[in-house]
Amino acid sequence: MSESPGLPPDTRSVRDARQSYFEENGFGDGGYGDKWVKIHAGPVPLFFPNSAARVVVVEMRRHP
Repeated sequence: MSESPGLPPDTRSVRDARQSYFEENGFGDGGYGDKWVKIHAGPVPLFFPNSAARVVVVEMRRHP
């Protein structure tokens, strides 16, 4: 991965960088704790339950 010209290298972990991104953009925990997940199919929003299995997988990826 190349660095952006003129910017210092980012020495944060991916986890820390992701958390900073979520905080800076008002995403809270990224929706991992939400009861519903929203995705868009073109202009149409689709909602589906944030199942226990999805939460487990997301949490495993957050805490390797």
